[in-house]
Amino acid sequence: ALPGLAEITGSEGARLLSEWLPECQAGAQIERIDCDLAHYKPFKRAVLKIRAEFRGPEVRAHERTVYAKFYSDERGATCFENLTALWSAVKGATSLRVPEPLGFDAPRRMVVMSEAPGQRSLTKWVKCLEGGDPLPDGVDQARLERSALVAARSLLELQRSGLRPRQQGGFQGELAKVKKDCGLLLHAVRKKQPDLAACADSLLRRMENLTPRDERLVPA
Repeated sequence: ALPGLAEITGSEGARLLSEWLPECQAGAQIERIDCDLAHYKPFKRAVLKIRAEFRGPEVRAHERTVYAKFYSDERGATCFENLTALWSAVKGATSLRVPEPLGFDAPRRMVVMSEAPGQRSLTKWVKCLEGGDPLPDGVDQARLERSALVAARSLLELQRSGLRPRQQGGFQGELAKVKKDCGLLLHAVRKKQPDLAACADSLLRRMENLTPRDERLVPA
């Protein structure tokens, strides 16, 4: 289902990857690649973290990290199209950082992108707080707040970028999912715990009353 994954991790992986790397387009050659499977959903998609080492007289950086996403269907083309639009829209951003799209290999359904600059520790720190665990050494409340502020500014830049998602998921759609789940879960509850079921029904009615009439959807 993911033939590109097998090819890139095989003996011809470096040669296939070289087509999409700027260093190789400038004359460098890949000495070797090391692949780590960052995400894998059987028969559907996978993400490889690839470290490439170069050789050549004009090579400035002798190694770099890129990511390759593989799909079992045509979503790779949409992913690359969206990433390209996002990259063009946020080039002048001060806080928002996104991966640079390097190429799309249609036969292998593979999207190649750079590694986005910056650290990715905020999510781990928030999980520490949620779990009641101590923050890592060197991370205090002030640093956590600075990182959260950068994240908020990044989201603001994304929402002001002018990009609009093609696939729109509005409040009504989300509410429909909740109502469907409640319908299944409350079926057995109504007889045994009618008070609990009544609370759930009341909450659903409140959510329906809060449904916005005019939704202006932005990327998030």
